Amino acid sequence: LLTAYRWVWQRQRDWAVLLLGVVALGSVYLELSAPGNAVRIGSNPEGRQLTAALVACFKTMLRQIWLWLDVGVLTSTGLFALLMYQRPRTDFLLSINPLITFLGWVFLLAFLFLPHYYGVGVHVPPPDRVLDSVHFFFLLGWFYNVAVLITWLSRFAPDSSQKVFSLPKTWWILAFILAIYSTKYPAIRLMYKDLLSGTAYRYDREMYARYEKLQTIPGDTATVAPLKNVPASLFVEDIRTQPQHLWNRCYADYFRRKTVVLTEK
Repeated sequence: LLTAYRWVWQRQRDWAVLLLGVVALGSVYLELSAPGNAVRIGSNPEGRQLTAALVACFKTMLRQIWLWLDVGVLTSTGLFALLMYQRPRTDFLLSINPLITFLGWVFLLAFLFLPHYYGVGVHVPPPDRVLDSVHFFFLLGWFYNVAVLITWLSRFAPDSSQKVFSLPKTWWILAFILAIYSTKYPAIRLMYKDLLSGTAYRYDREMYARYEKLQTIPGDTATVAPLKNVPASLFVEDIRTQPQHLWNRCYADYFRRKTVVLTEK
């Protein structure tokens, strides 16, 4: 979107960003066409309803923005705005009409829900992993839009270079507030527990060992052992002992085998 804006309104071409966009589109194609995904997307007959999915995307986006704009975000926004006001920037990424960046951000957040609603169906609410992923882009876009707005307003304030706080002090205050505020979320505490205990690391090693086995052992039927390390902040459920379960079929299709099953122990 930013590249298109520069081409149309600023008459400037950024070939590096354009190449990045091409790579992104190619990655999306490879993701959607990857073996295993066809089984997952086609598993629900109520999916692939584009109009209903788009309506659900915008409804969910508006509801989540209302929930995500809490005291912590608003407090951090105030400190971030002060920081930007003291050090106004002239980067092309910030020298854009704030209305354009805001609309682009809103539509991006809405479309991030589209893979779920289109693939699974509008009757199933997005799982936490989808909400967490969109939440990241919400925060990224929110502070980006604040930076763009402050950059735009600084052009009308001749004394915008006057300092209110020193730069390092402002960053430390912002980091301290975010660190304290984030501990109120049980999911954040659970994530740190999985990381600090080493469970996430051992789970990662187990999964890579499982993938290597599925890629190298001969035959159309493959068996894998149950996982011993399961991070509660990341793991949902494993494949089953029944070869016709949806997750087993996804595994089998991805690794190009007829059957992939989980051993009893």
